[in-house]
Amino acid sequence: LKSYHIKPSFAFFVVATASLSVMYCSHRIELFDPTDPDRLMRKQIENFQKFCDAASGYLKEVPKLKTTSIAVLGPSGVSKSTITNAFAGEKVAATDVVERTQTISMVHASPEYDMYDVPGSHDVHKLKSLHLIMVVYTDRVEHVLSAQKLLTSIGIPFIFVRNKCNVKRDGPGLQQDFQKEQAIAGQIPLIYLGHAEKQDDIPEREFR
Repeated sequence: LKSYHIKPSFAFFVVATASLSVMYCSHRIELFDPTDPDRLMRKQIENFQKFCDAASGYLKEVPKLKTTSIAVLGPSGVSKSTITNAFAGEKVAATDVVERTQTISMVHASPEYDMYDVPGSHDVHKLKSLHLIMVVYTDRVEHVLSAQKLLTSIGIPFIFVRNKCNVKRDGPGLQQDFQKEQAIAGQIPLIYLGHAEKQDDIPEREFR
């Protein structure tokens, strides 16, 4: 019999609250059953759903922060800090690929809104107190659908942001990708961010 680690592609939450004892990211060794090859995946999905259900009930009464709060969430390497700095209008977060924080922390304050840095693993209790989450990815929206399920379960408004789009290189392909990914995202707003070397490389109209 073979054995495998169960590891989600985007395991971004490890709960520090004892009341939420259902843990999604488990490193327990599971035996592979050749007669039921999909068992491990089903088990992972079941555990995740249990986590979402538990979080939904436990976090129902968590109050929001007084000032409008925006947080950027995503796996390491998707340039979350670059987005944060753009909103702040100055460098308030390091832009290397190493996760430097282990807790949700405010990195920029203004009269209109505060910006928060969300690390790879965090307390969903504090996450619930925020007003809006930008879920950032770079390749496929499927990689962050687990985030969609959790944030929907605990009632936090969010949008999807595909970052590092190369307009000149991927041009027409980005329009096709956008249409496919917006269909997957459903009613959740989807934004593409990227760069262009010249003004002429910028699309004449937005993706839709």
